[in-house]
Amino acid sequence: MLMLTCILMQEMDSIESAQQIMETDLRFQFNLDGAPLRLDYSHAAQPAAAVSASASSDWMCPGCSAVNFSR
Repeated sequence: MLMLTCILMQEMDSIESAQQIMETDLRFQFNLDGAPLRLDYSHAAQPAAAVSASASSDWMCPGCSAVNFSR
């Protein structure tokens, strides 16, 4: 079975809206073409000055063209 992992960012209108979904059973009710979606909080963005030289190891997924950023 082929399994693909892609990342989708959803901007919510408020922290309370995100908490309502993430802290209740609503987070388990999302799917895409019948496949369940996993919802998690994202990490805070780093200021540009905090990005290290390792940023050159970013890569693009050949399957879905998602940009994967180095940590």
